Amino acid sequence: MPGGRPIKNTPETIKERIIIDDNQCWIWQGFKDRDGYGRMRLDGKERFTHRIAYEHWVAPLEPGKVIMHTCDVPACCNPNHLKQGTQAQNNRDCADKGRKPKGSANGNAKLTEDQVKWMRHFFTKGISGEQLSKIFNVSRVQVRKIINFENWDF
Repeated sequence: MPGGRPIKNTPETIKERIIIDDNQCWIWQGFKDRDGYGRMRLDGKERFTHRIAYEHWVAPLEPGKVIMHTCDVPACCNPNHLKQGTQAQNNRDCADKGRKPKGSANGNAKLTEDQVKWMRHFFTKGISGEQLSKIFNVSRVQVRKIINFENWDF
């Protein structure tokens, strides 16, 4: 590297590259991915800054767990705003706080709001889940979840 040796990042580097906001969030000022999460190269690998912070100042990450932000700020790496949880808990927390896109705004949606309304209507008229899965080209499990209002809230 011209002008000297490359800088070697350590977990302490995080404290040098943050600003602290009014909520005590440590807002990462380095590279952020498209979702707003801080990223930093550490030991030859690019890693999430919130995960580095948690593992350095709190505890190692347990197998099958993810790091959740209690402050809901993706760029925050304040260890006091982070906790371990499962991916399912993280998804539920996100949905409970209204941060997940609903209906057809969800990038994984195969149906529109109108199709879901029609599916529910047809079911009340006696069309079976199996028939609905063929009509709308989705799985029977998906039909059951839609009919029972387990998903597709809009």
